[in-house]
Amino acid sequence: MPHYHTPDVSREQIAQVMDDFYARVQQHPMLSPAFAVVQDWSHHKAVLTHYWWMALGGEPYMEYTYDIGHKHRQAGYTPELLNEYWMPLFEQTVRAHIAPEWAEIWLNQARKIGGMMNLIDDYWRSLHPQ
Repeated sequence: MPHYHTPDVSREQIAQVMDDFYARVQQHPMLSPAFAVVQDWSHHKAVLTHYWWMALGGEPYMEYTYDIGHKHRQAGYTPELLNEYWMPLFEQTVRAHIAPEWAEIWLNQARKIGGMMNLIDDYWRSLHPQ
């Protein structure tokens, strides 16, 4: 059985970050087209709140099967979108809501996940050259 610890960032704080971040995404000229695939923003934010809660060490509280590579490919993921637009906006949003030491922990986790997404993208593109 996995051992979970309680993150030093509450679920409510994560939800606030998700609300603010995705409001910013919807207004962003480079990110909003990729997120046009989202049909239900409330559900999307709830799922992402859960995802980050678990990524920061919290115990799962909902059942959801995450398929990061597939979902992001469908949305037109590129490393450039992540590195040049998504990550700077995410960093700005997290830092606006979370104390600096905990924000850095969260952002380090986001950078690791971003690196993994880039590896998934590289692998997929190697299997499907254009």
